[in-house]
Amino acid sequence: MLCNLKRYAATVRRSRYLLLGIVTLLFGIAILTFNFGNEYLALRGTTPFRELPSIASAVIRLGAVEPPYVEAALLQPSVYWPEQLYRIGIMTLPYVVNPYKIKASHFKLRYPDY
Repeated sequence: MLCNLKRYAATVRRSRYLLLGIVTLLFGIAILTFNFGNEYLALRGTTPFRELPSIASAVIRLGAVEPPYVEAALLQPSVYWPEQLYRIGIMTLPYVVNPYKIKASHFKLRYPDY
């Protein structure tokens, strides 16, 4: 058992896919760093790094804070799950076979544009 584990670990270390994943991760970090630096310079350094629009957006997208435009009532399970199941059903059925009429209210934005 331990011998197999060592052999698997050695295989993973020599894997070209692991190397590709590491290179891809480093490239992505470099691109993000470059973009954040450009945004900081575009705002002439007056905005703190934490308050840059792309940093604030990343924090919201990672789920660290609640988005300012989400209404708490829309996240209640009794509202959220039926809405999601309806949308999944619409997406999985072809348009011609779809027995349900698509409600226009389901496709309206529920939060203001910025």
